[in-house]
Amino acid sequence: MQKRNIIKQCPSCGGDLTITKLTCKNCMLELSGEFSTSDSFEGVSDEQKDFIRLFLKYEGNLSKMQDLPGENYLSVKNKLNGINRVIGNNEDNEMRDIFKREDQKVTKIIKEKLKSNGGKGTMSMLKGENMDIYLSADNEGVIASGYPILTMKWGMFEEIVKKASLLGGNMLRGDAGSQAGAKIGSEDLPLDSIDAFVSMKYFNRQKGETTTRRSTYFAAVLDWAGIATNCRSRGQGGYIELEPDFLDYGKE
Repeated sequence: MQKRNIIKQCPSCGGDLTITKLTCKNCMLELSGEFSTSDSFEGVSDEQKDFIRLFLKYEGNLSKMQDLPGENYLSVKNKLNGINRVIGNNEDNEMRDIFKREDQKVTKIIKEKLKSNGGKGTMSMLKGENMDIYLSADNEGVIASGYPILTMKWGMFEEIVKKASLLGGNMLRGDAGSQAGAKIGSEDLPLDSIDAFVSMKYFNRQKGETTTRRSTYFAAVLDWAGIATNCRSRGQGGYIELEPDFLDYGKE
């Protein structure tokens, strides 16, 4: 007997059809009831179908796929997670697992925004370009597509916001100085700038040494999350300005 595709709508009235009887062609056992006609791939978008074809073409080799133009490990992983959620293979367990009881307010806000978009987002840089951000593979922070070797850990965001709060709500980025090779603690890279502060606290740099520009990414994430505004220079360098809800952050 020729198999036919399931018809989901009544050709007469257009109503939804249900399967009321299943028959085994080997033993002729019959089961009666209402059985779903839904297709688990019904909600998969055309873009996701293209990705599935690509995934099959490369036989699931993530190393090869992440080398494709515009892709990296995290982008491939996020697309796979998105497809799994659509077809019901993943009930968002991974996204639930990113939350911890000890998470503080800044961390929770960033995680919530990432969770609502499947573990990724798009932030705006001050020069006008957009940049993708992703939940890190170990769920310990955020990675920006423009600087994939930097994991901006949750604690770093917490400490930056607390420091900015202690400074009255504004904190210099320090990106111009760090980019130009200024020394930590100099006029061009003051100790209270994001680049100097983060470098000394987390990257083993000392006063009088040079450091890497990282502040532009931290500032852009905080702006994207609605925690601070990433501001252009007003003669003393670019800076972040905390939103009112965070002006006393860490002082409680």
